[in-house]
Formats: sequence, C-alpha cells, structure tokens
Amino acid sequence: MHNLLRPLVALLFIALLAASCSSSDGSDSSDSATDAVDTSTTETEPEPAEDTEEADEPAEPEPAEPEPAEEEPEPADEPEPADEPEAEPEDAPEEVSPDALALDGEMIDWEPCGDLTQCGTVEVPIDYRDPSLGTLNIAVNVHRSTDPDERIGYLFVNPGGPGASAVEIVTFIRQIGIPPELLDAFDIVGMDPRGVGGSEPEFACGSGIEQFEIVNQIDELPDTAEEVAIGNEASLLCEASMGPAAGNIGTDVVVQDMDEVRKALGADQISYLGFSYGSTLGGWYATKFPDNVRAMVVDGAANPLARAETVEEAIDLARITTGPIEDQFAAALASCNSDACPIFNDGDPEAVWYDAAEKLDIVADAAEGSSFAAQLGITGSLYSQTQWPDLHQAIFDLNENDDPSGFLAAVDVATIGQGVNRANITLHVNCLDQWALFNETAEEQVALALELEDEVEAALEGEYPLTEAIDLPETATVCPHLGEALDAPVLDGPYDGGGVPIVVIGNTSDPITPFVQSEQFANDVLSNGYLVRVEHPQHVVYPANGCVNDIVHATLIDLELPEGEPTCEAEGPAQLAEVSLESVELPNGATAVVPTGWLEIAPGVYAQSPAENDPVILVYLPTGGDPEGTLEALASQAGVSPELAFEDVEIGANVWDLYDGIIGPDVTGLPEDVSVRIGYLKNGDNVLIIGQAFTSDIEALTETVLNPILESYVPGDS
Repeated sequence: MHNLLRPLVALLFIALLAASCSSSDGSDSSDSATDAVDTSTTETEPEPAEDTEEADEPAEPEPAEPEPAEEEPEPADEPEPADEPEAEPEDAPEEVSPDALALDGEMIDWEPCGDLTQCGTVEVPIDYRDPSLGTLNIAVNVHRSTDPDERIGYLFVNPGGPGASAVEIVTFIRQIGIPPELLDAFDIVGMDPRGVGGSEPEFACGSGIEQFEIVNQIDELPDTAEEVAIGNEASLLCEASMGPAAGNIGTDVVVQDMDEVRKALGADQISYLGFSYGSTLGGWYATKFPDNVRAMVVDGAANPLARAETVEEAIDLARITTGPIEDQFAAALASCNSDACPIFNDGDPEAVWYDAAEKLDIVADAAEGSSFAAQLGITGSLYSQTQWPDLHQAIFDLNENDDPSGFLAAVDVATIGQGVNRANITLHVNCLDQWALFNETAEEQVALALELEDEVEAALEGEYPLTEAIDLPETATVCPHLGEALDAPVLDGPYDGGGVPIVVIGNTSDPITPFVQSEQFANDVLSNGYLVRVEHPQHVVYPANGCVNDIVHATLIDLELPEGEPTCEAEGPAQLAEVSLESVELPNGATAVVPTGWLEIAPGVYAQSPAENDPVILVYLPTGGDPEGTLEALASQAGVSPELAFEDVEIGANVWDLYDGIIGPDVTGLPEDVSVRIGYLKNGDNVLIIGQAFTSDIEALTETVLNPILESYVPGDS
C-alpha cells in the first residue's frame, strides 16, 4: 500500500523547532506540527502486498445497471469545476473555530487538531448482526475545503494496508503533494478502520509471538483434525484479546462503519479515493452501498476474487504475483551500474546478491527467527525506484559485514511496523476477507492446496532465480481457521461494485499490486469499471504523475469518466534545476534568498514543487538565539543526530558550521533514510538553514541550492 504518503520532513523540523522555542515566544502554533512527530510511524507508508498465498479465482459478477448518483452538496450548490488556485493552501485561514468549520447536519463532536482539520469519533456496533454485544469508537478526522466556495462534498480516503491509518494521511493531506484542486473541492475525511490507529479495538491476538508459536506446531497444512484444532486455538487468542470484535474487523464490517460515518456527517453521498488495499475497501463499499457513492477512484488495485481451482489457474496466479517482484528486483539490481554502487562488482551485482542470499539466516535470526523476513526485506525495498540504493546497501552490508539492518528496515516498511512473527492486522483482515468472499472451511482450503502445490512448484522451478534464492520454509498460517473460528460475517451477494462507475489506476511497473490484477478488478470483478494503464515504476501512483492526476480530478471533481483505456507514461522524480534566487523577508528583519519559483509550502519552508522526492529548504531563526538547543531537539525528537561536517566555512559574508544528519523511516514513515544538511550561522542572528533531500542527492542539493542561499544570506537586526 503508503505509498501515497510523502510527509515533508521539513514540516517535522517545523514541529521540533517550534517546540524547542515555544517557551520563549509564547506561541501555541505548534500543536498540529507536534502531532506530526507523535504519529510518524506508518504514514507512508507503503503497505504490504496482498496475501500472495491465496489461491482464488474470480467469481462471475452479476452486472448491474449503472446509476451514477449526484451527491447533494453540503451546504453549497453544485459548483463549477474548481480552477487552479493562485495561492497555496497555506493561505487559508489558520485560526478558525470548530463551530465555524462544522457544517449543518454533522453529528460528530469535533475537536480542532490542526489547521483546517478536526478530529472526532463515531460510535458503531461491535457486531452489526447483534447490537447487544456493545459498541466501538471509530476515529475520524476531516480536513476542510481550502476554498468553501468550490466545495462539492466529502471525499473519503484510505491509504491501504490493511493496517495503514487514514486519519494520519488526512493529518498530512496538505504536505504530501495532493494538488490544490482536490483540496478546494472536498472536505477530505479519514476514518481509521477497526483495529487501526485511533480506532477500537486495540489489535492483538495473544501477546508477542504467542500465536505464531502455536501455529508453528502445524506442519505446513492442517490436514489432520488435531492440526485443525491447533489452528482454531491460535485463532481464539484473538477473541481472548479483543472479544467479539476479533471476528468483526474484516472489510465487510469496515464498510458498514464507513456508512455510519457518512450518516454522522449528514451526507447523502460520499466520494472515495483508495490506494492498494483501499481499492478492495472502496469496491466493497460500492457493492454494499451503491446509492451512497457519488464518485470513486482506486489506485493500485488487487483482485480480491483471485482464485484458482485447477493447476493451470494456480500457475497463472503464481506468475501474476511472483513475476512483477522478480522483474522489479532485476531492474533494481541492473540500476547498480557504476562503481558508486556498493555491489557493482565489475558490472555483476546479481552475483553479490546470490552470495548475500547464502547469509539470509542472519536476517531471520535478527527478525525473531522469521524465515519470511528476507522475502519481506526484498519486497519492502521495491515499492519505489527511490528505494533501490537502500536495497543495494542492504545487500552489501549483509554480504560484507553480516549486518542485516538494511533488510530489517525494509521489513518494517512491508509490514507497516507490525513485525513478522507477531499477529498483525494485515494478515488478519485479508484472511477474514477470504472467509467473507468464499466461506470455505480449513479442510476445504487444505484439500485444494494439497491438490495443486507440488505441480505448481515444479512448473515454476527456475523461472524466478532471484527470488528463488530466498529459501522459504514450508510454514503454516492461522489464515484458514480465522473466519470459522471467530464466527466472522460473510458477504451477502456478489462482490461487483454495485454498478457504480469506478476508475481503476493500474500500473504496469507495480511489483506489489500487479497490473494484471488491476485489469481483472476493472474488467472482470467490477460491473462498471474503467481501467487506466500507467507505466510508472512504483507502487501506486497518484499524485506523482500529472497524467494520472488529470484523470483522477476529472473523475472526482467533474464526474467525467475516461474514454477507452487511456495510458499514462512514467514521470520520474523532479530533478534539481538550475536556480535563480529571490529575496524573502524573515521574521526578525533578516533577508534571505530562496530559489525563484519554489513554493512556500509552510512558513519558512520552500520546495521545488509538492511532487514526490523533491528537495526542500527550510529557513529558521531560533527564538532566543539558541541553535544548539534546536540541534538537541532534533536529536531527541526527530531521531536525527546532526554531526559537524564542516566547521568555520566562509560562505558569502558569513561564517557557517555545516552539519549532516539522517532521519530514519521510523520517524518519517518514508521507506528510506532522509539526508539533511544544516547550515548554522555563527555570527549575526544565529540562523539555521536546513537543506533536505528525500534521496541520496544531498550533495547536489547543497551545490545547486543550499550553498547559493548561504552565500546570499544577509543578517538583519535581531
């Protein structure tokens, strides 16, 4: 999945720097920024692949007559399509009371939790089949339209997983590159699914690796009554931890929660934008509540009805899931094409990988003994091209130094920080969804698997050598047992999107949700799907591709569906361009310069554009002249320990110390380390100018942008 999220780390600096000086200036403007520090674990997330062990075939959808319904605006009349605003969203009012933001008909007790953002909860039944079992609180937030005159209605978003937080994505909605057209057109709603983020219950199935240890007593497939009983015992740990909610966390129940939130907002209809697993969630909602959908787009869809009942179908399904990972892995290794790459090996980086693969037991030992950690470490490094250098380094470190840390960092990405041997909500929801869609007992699933597995393995032997180098064990999972043991609900009727027009963004270079599954989702599963083909090397695309953005906005804002099957070409991360500089006034009267044409995405924060992987410059003047204290705050709150790289450097008319540092994925939610370079002015007004790059281009950023800024800086009267 998150990988939509691209929280600008410069905003994290704002949070820390504001916090470090709030006692001296009396400002309370850092509340929302401080939240960014507290909720930075899973935003980007990018979420793990859908369960590739599922062997299922598309069921025949029952076509429905499409009935695109118009949402009644709340409270404005139907607007004309939003024009590109001249000002960035930061120009919107920052001090607005919750009462002024709330709309007539909303029945949620909102609390302010950021600029234009409100947070609340909605109470829902634990089990819609039996309301007497009690209720849960579902966390919800809303980012209000940046132009109420252009507002159309509510847009629900989900970043995927299952397990990624929609509330977090909305918290950062103006900092992750979402174009202003969407911010103008909608109040954007985040709802944390059950067991995720701020929503109840707190997900657990026993403690630690207790469930794994029980399931590990099964020899791959539970083909005896005793082993089925063991699987049921492991499943019931979830009920012991979460009560009746344990079987009511699947997508069939979450979409009912979504509709309760819609009602609490007083909306007749909602629009929806979902990523990766968010496509399954969106299609499920449309299936159950078609009349309540105004417009829907999903990006990076899996096929929730993927299923195999014959050897041929099972082989095809295995190729669909394994082939894109092998291809992207090969491309990542091929990109190691110079001595600057640590595993270049005279042009044969694959040989280094095969050597490192002999040491993957080190990764397993470091990951609580999980033999799947190595596979997840590879998969978690393939969500985007920008992660490939980290994969090269991880392979080098393992091969040369027996250091598994790079693989473990990628495992954390692939599992959304949930670990490998611990019960996790991603697998739990996927398994409950399989039960809801197919209603098969463990015995029925095992019988089919035993019939197919040997022939499939033989047919694919040698076809994917890079991934085959990972020696995967034959290990059982709790999945076949969960639905029946926990009395989980099943979907009433076919999963077909209910005739709602749904635009599906399918990416031919997506290793996590392969294009063929998006194609199946649009053409075979949905009764009214519209496929858009994209050739962009990452998992999920919006908003990193202008062509895709145009289609998404036309659908969600203007209700204009794509004709035919349009194709969008790849667009790489924006490159540093030659810059000219313009003067800006800083709060204490100093004059600084920033690159001409760069956007001020927050006070004192400038970016080349809001696009993914663009560089950022932050200009900050520590209140009270305490840059050392600010550096300490960065170390304690952001996990970055800036180290003096260059001392007493004369740049322009001033003397600077330059510090370098790294901020890790555990803080940013990004899938890679973030490099920072900090210029600290040793005379004058003690300004800090921080250059930040999302990839390894910190030197290019320094040469092209940061040094010219330092050279042109003119101190003012402090």
